[in-house]
Amino acid sequence: MAERIAQGLISAHCSLRATNGTGEMRLYKMGPSMRKAGLVLMVMLGSSPTALAAGDSTAGQTVFATHCAACHSTQPGKNEVGPSLAGIVGSKSASVPGYDFSPAMKDANITWDDANLDKFLANPLGFVPGTKMFIKLPSDTDRQNVIAYLNTLKK
Repeated sequence: MAERIAQGLISAHCSLRATNGTGEMRLYKMGPSMRKAGLVLMVMLGSSPTALAAGDSTAGQTVFATHCAACHSTQPGKNEVGPSLAGIVGSKSASVPGYDFSPAMKDANITWDDANLDKFLANPLGFVPGTKMFIKLPSDTDRQNVIAYLNTLKK
């Protein structure tokens, strides 16, 4: 939906077409304030947490099963080698109850939004030096799909 809004704003950034009730089309020029409002909306949509998670959650579930499930559960309260990832999106780092996090993760003070999950999954030790996690997901597509899947695991 955000993409359709952005496309509409892009195509209408210079003019607006509307009927006047008689079926006649009129072309109205949009002033600078309307263009600015459209640009602000596009920036906000582009930086929203859901904008990044444009991946396929079904494909993400498959990637999760083959790359992540050996260490992480998706069941709330079921920690394994790594913490449960149920409800991880939007939570703070080292906040999963019952899991013994590394000192580095405890000190990280990260909110697990889509952008931070992407950075962490691309290079965990580079993003949080000293974390216990060392497995990388180098594929942008795989990361976006996994993040889309994690977004479905709300508590």
